[in-house]
Amino acid sequence: ATTWNAASNGSVSAILLRGDTLYVGGGFTQIGGQPRGRVASLDAATGLATTWDPDAESEVRALALSGNTVYMGGFFSTMGGEPRAGLAAVDATTGAVLDWRADTGFVNALAASGNTLFVAGFFDTIASQPRNSLAALDATTGAVRDWNPNPIGFPDTRIYALALRGHTLYVGGDYYYIAGQYWTGLAAVNDSSGKTTNAAKVDEIVWSLAVDGSMLFVGGYFGSVDRLPIHSLAAVSLPELVPTTPRSLALAQSAPNPARTTAIIHFALPAASPVTLGVYDVQGRRIALLLDHQIQPAGEHDVLVQADRWKPGVYFYRLEAAGRTATRKMIVVQ
Repeated sequence: ATTWNAASNGSVSAILLRGDTLYVGGGFTQIGGQPRGRVASLDAATGLATTWDPDAESEVRALALSGNTVYMGGFFSTMGGEPRAGLAAVDATTGAVLDWRADTGFVNALAASGNTLFVAGFFDTIASQPRNSLAALDATTGAVRDWNPNPIGFPDTRIYALALRGHTLYVGGDYYYIAGQYWTGLAAVNDSSGKTTNAAKVDEIVWSLAVDGSMLFVGGYFGSVDRLPIHSLAAVSLPELVPTTPRSLALAQSAPNPARTTAIIHFALPAASPVTLGVYDVQGRRIALLLDHQIQPAGEHDVLVQADRWKPGVYFYRLEAAGRTATRKMIVVQ
């Protein structure tokens, strides 16, 4: 151990690093030298708590980041004094609880990808829709997506860990059947279709997952992996990702839309090209230059937009690349 010491007075169940800020969730009521209700942000260098203080009523077990939003899952029923059952969305900068809502039971794991939030834990409904401990939500509205692998365990289905790599979601937990196939404790599920793909076979429970490049690290309570005697901790080789190159210039709708503080603009290039990306008001005045003839490789790209100081209203963002232009509309609200 180093001298770094945040001095938590209770359990820490979730950690999320963003630049020089470490978001933590758990069962503590004091951390980093300040009283904090089960969730806090710390200076990663000093371990001291920042002013960020959403204040969960009970334990926070999972954290995920998308744009400037921190999604939280756990056993709580309120967040910042607002009713939020098991799930909440909080501004990553201010700590303000957002209107986004998808009440459920107990949440153990979260994973964010684009405009989708994957939620796992121990529940049978989420946002009033039937789902068995695993669901996909619209990260902007909280609406439940059709995606539904429907894992089944005995006597209960409990999902403990999620890890994303490309379009594959690795699902760890206590179950024996998922997406119509027999998989015990670990499965690889397509993030769009909900169907399983090839994965290592474990014989019992998986509690934690981590992806690093072409390796999947698996922790839990098991005695074998692919019939080899490997106990409780394993490293599994994954197939190489096949990059996809779009056939033409593509500019997606910013998300979230409307935006309050930040948004993500997604675009795709068929070939490497200088790219200019600007934002304009309804009078045609440029208010932000996000990319200025910067060479970008072929493939998909995300650009963060800081809109917290803009006046509420309608804006247009224009992409210029490869001799073509594309324009879309975004809305900013208070």
